[in-house]
Amino acid sequence: MAGLSDIPLLGNIVSSLSSATVEAMYRGLRYTFRYKALVNDFESEMKKLNAEAERVSVRVNEETDSGRTIYDSVLEWQGNVDEIRNKANQISVSWKCIPCLPIPNPVARFQLGKEAVVKKSNAAELVARGRGFQDNEIAHRPRMQNEPNTESILPIYPSLKDAYEELWNILVDKDGPVIVGIHGMAGVGKTTMMKRLWIEAMAQGVFNKVTQADVRSQNPLDVINLQQQIAGHLNCRLELKDDAMLRANQLRSSLKKGGKTLIVLDDVWRKIRLEDIIGTSLADAKSWKGYKILFICRERSACLDNDCKRVVEITALTGPESWDLFEKTVGAADIENLNDKKLAEEVCKKCAGLPLVIRAVARQLRSASHHVWTDTLNTFQTNIASVPGISGDVFASLKLSVDNHDQDVKKFLLVCSLFSSRGAHISKKRLILLAAGSQHVPGGITRILAMIDILKSSSLSHKADNEHLKLRDIFRDVAVSVAVTDYAFLRARCGSLFADAAADHSRWRLIHLDVDKDDDQLPDRLVCPDLHTLLIQVYHVFFVFIP
Repeated sequence: MAGLSDIPLLGNIVSSLSSATVEAMYRGLRYTFRYKALVNDFESEMKKLNAEAERVSVRVNEETDSGRTIYDSVLEWQGNVDEIRNKANQISVSWKCIPCLPIPNPVARFQLGKEAVVKKSNAAELVARGRGFQDNEIAHRPRMQNEPNTESILPIYPSLKDAYEELWNILVDKDGPVIVGIHGMAGVGKTTMMKRLWIEAMAQGVFNKVTQADVRSQNPLDVINLQQQIAGHLNCRLELKDDAMLRANQLRSSLKKGGKTLIVLDDVWRKIRLEDIIGTSLADAKSWKGYKILFICRERSACLDNDCKRVVEITALTGPESWDLFEKTVGAADIENLNDKKLAEEVCKKCAGLPLVIRAVARQLRSASHHVWTDTLNTFQTNIASVPGISGDVFASLKLSVDNHDQDVKKFLLVCSLFSSRGAHISKKRLILLAAGSQHVPGGITRILAMIDILKSSSLSHKADNEHLKLRDIFRDVAVSVAVTDYAFLRARCGSLFADAAADHSRWRLIHLDVDKDDDQLPDRLVCPDLHTLLIQVYHVFFVFIP
């Protein structure tokens, strides 16, 4: 007699069901009668998992201490490990008897064995994933915060408002010029204005990203370093360390894919080939619509050398604005406790309206005594390099404005600084006489006139009429310091210079003496073997002596 299994198709179904039933019954019996072994297998797998978790934890701590960010997949894995550890404590080989009967509970054994098998499988999977972390990165560099430090940002004083609004309008104009320039003397606040523009532009969604690089006075240009700075803000990981061309192409691709970007190149002194740095000159405004590159320079000529289509000048703060910043930095209470507001105002004036200098000097005068304030004012007049707050990085920044000129222009500037008083207008005729007479400036009258024009158009001087040059006081003081320290040039009053007859004056190469009827004493024996030029000024009359 035929059974159900003999019927085609139906027989296959019955056979499959029978096999599934047998397999299920086998698993059930295994869970029930081998539960102890299954629990032991699970505990053994947990020991492996705990060892793997310890290794991963050590690596995670090392990466975290190094400031790197752990990948989410690793953190998720650690969370899963903690979860299975907590549940592992709930698995125990003990069991309860059936209520009212002194025999083991088969249901409890079955559940325990089944849970041990499932948990072992989960633990084994976590062990395998954990071992995979050994040969792979588990952390990455944190994404650079795409915003500048806000501590040094200045208020928008009235004298800065027009420049700020002009720059803002240029940046938000998608159809406007791509290459823009800011120029102004050292310490005037160009970089701090850029930071404010950066923050506002990102807040209003004008750009997707902003990237910055400090160029400084690199000569030759360190292209690899500039590329690294730019890439950092773009979170672009440059693959090659020494192939500038391939790195430039990678940056170009990153910029293009990243969308509207503002590129800031700070403290630029000379022409920069953008193709060498970012793989494009950005000359095709249509292809780079919405992108902007901002050159920050001390000299207007540097902006023009870099093809800036719009150039905006940042000027020094006015007297009232300078005092407001100075008083806020020192602290109104300290000014009041000084009981000499006039002295504080004189010190503030010496800062020449430059926020960098104002803040540096003001910070040093917090809680200072009247004697310290007086000494600071006197030091401004004798040796600016020693003024508290200016010595160091601030002076180095100001000195760059002198050092980065052509050597002939620099020497001419130093000669001018020695033969002019603070705030004085120097006539062209006198400059020609002094420069030619000292023989420190080669090239004749035509060359001297060219250098006068260079200085007049630079950030080192005020705008004056065609016949005069007027150096800015603070840069005139810096130039005097450079002349004395680096070139052995000296200007002094006769008696004050030679009060100590025993002093060594052998290093001086150029001496400018101010002589009057009450101060005309020279020592009997004055030895200056390297002296090239001696200029004696009696009132307003110059006498030039060249050994």
